[in-house]
Formats: sequence, C-alpha cells, structure tokens
Amino acid sequence: MSGSGQKCICPVCSAESGSYAVPVNEYGIYKCPQCGLEYTSPMPSAAQLAVFYSTYTDVRAPSDVVMRNALRNIKLLNGLGYCEQQAVLDFGTGAADFVDVAGENCFGVDFNGVNKARCYKNLDDLPVKQFDFITLWGVLEHLADPVAVLEELKNYLRPDGMLVMTTVDAEGVIPYYYKPVEHLTYWTRNATEIVLGKIGVELVEYKPYKMVQRAEVYVDRLLSRTPVEYRAAFDVTISALPEYVEIPTNEVLIVGKSRI
Repeated sequence: MSGSGQKCICPVCSAESGSYAVPVNEYGIYKCPQCGLEYTSPMPSAAQLAVFYSTYTDVRAPSDVVMRNALRNIKLLNGLGYCEQQAVLDFGTGAADFVDVAGENCFGVDFNGVNKARCYKNLDDLPVKQFDFITLWGVLEHLADPVAVLEELKNYLRPDGMLVMTTVDAEGVIPYYYKPVEHLTYWTRNATEIVLGKIGVELVEYKPYKMVQRAEVYVDRLLSRTPVEYRAAFDVTISALPEYVEIPTNEVLIVGKSRI
C-alpha cells in the first residue's frame, strides 16, 4: 500500500521519508529511513486530540490491573535507586493511580485534568520545579510532538535525575497495531537515543517491558483471531490459570539519566 505521494519529515531526526505509507483511515504511517521511527502523518491537531481523549477509555486497563502495575512500577524505580523521599513527576498520569501509590512526594500532570491531590493540568502549575524521577508510563506514543514535550520535561529534571518511560516497541517480537489518533509514534532504539541526546539525557537501559494482566483478558487477546468454534478448547487452560499473570508486552522500558 502507498500513501498520497507526499514526503514527510521525521519528528525525531528530521530525515525525509519516501512516499510509501500504510494508510489508516485518513492518516498515513511512515517509517523513517534513518532512525526507524514509525510516525503518523498528518499529525492530528490539538482540537482533534482533545475530542478523542474526552471519551477515551482502555478496556484492557481496569482499575485493579492499573493499580497492580503501578505497584510494579514503583518496585522498578526502587531498583534504579528511588526512595519515597525523592520527588517524582508522573507525566500523562491519567487517573493518577501511580501518584496515589507513590505517595506525597509524587505529582501528576495530565492535560485532560484529574481531580486528585497533587495532580495538575499544566507543568507550570506544579508546586515543585525539580524532580529526581520523571515517568511516562505508556505516554510517549500518544504525543503529537514528543521531542518538544521531552525537551520541556528535561527542564524539570534534576542534574543526575532519571527519565523513565515505556512506549510501543517497533523492533520487538510482540505484534502491535497502527491506531491513530490513539498511537502516533512507534519507537526504535536508534530513535530513542537520538531524542534523548537532543535533550541531554544518556540512555542507560533499554529492554522489553512486562506487566500484569488478568489471565482471561490476556488469553482473549491471544485468541482474538481464532475461530469461535475452536476457542472453547482453551476454556480448561484459562480456568487453570491464576487470576493475574505476568505477560510480555509490545512496549519497551527506557531509562535515561540526565547529564550533569
């Protein structure tokens, strides 16, 4: 499949793409020939994004699953040297479950707003201006201008502070779908290193990301393309599984450290 014949500029490395694109509704997904980033063009406007996210829900992320993964992510930060006395900013915090779990030194920002303590709609409203950790859990792929957002966030990161993100892995073994306007970019290690280099952050860890999911939801996704008449054969397997299981995902964990 091909696009409209236009050439597009990679939002990470500014390389020009060819005219080939995978069409998805009124959008095209282009792959950068230099850094490998897959990106949406045209990017949806702020107004289009506002309309989409005004009713956005993720059926795969009920509150119990989100909370369990928030706790796992805290342990992940502990392994990077985090303690609860340190200041944390959770950008794109959604319902702010991570903020709730992390405690009084964690603050959240979400442009849609969330009516919870220590959560704000804009970075300028934050009462704390420097953070030891800034996290973006499954947020980067939703941003229309990820480079600009990360550049702004870097201003809030302490010298020697850490930037921790998960995002869609365009080089992993787990399949993923193109689905603008929800996901706008799909990342490679090369694209990640370029964008972190631009903002003065050193890449220190890059690896597949795992999470917890309800076993029935995970199996349902695995069997999503299996004919209905065969799915019943897996009922015994599902009943034998625990309620929650650790699963591989199509995301990558990215850890960067601010250069002093």
